[in-house]
Amino acid sequence: MNNMMSYEEECAEGFICPITKQLMTDPVLAEDGIYYERAAITEWLMLNNTSPVTRQIISSNFITDQQLKLKIEQYKKMNMDQS
Repeated sequence: MNNMMSYEEECAEGFICPITKQLMTDPVLAEDGIYYERAAITEWLMLNNTSPVTRQIISSNFITDQQLKLKIEQYKKMNMDQS
């Protein structure tokens, strides 16, 4: 069995929110350097003041990543076309 991930699998892994475990539709970069689905990290931070991954204290100052959003949309379209 080959443990090497394909390029598509590696891309898809980077498109998954660590909170929802789903493909992101509105990815944002948080202060911990990790991308999250905006709604998921916003909800998380209503109850916590730490990163769900690193446990470091973070604020709700996010950076929207339009390039990542576009890549995810392209990835979804390519995979829908193959179905």
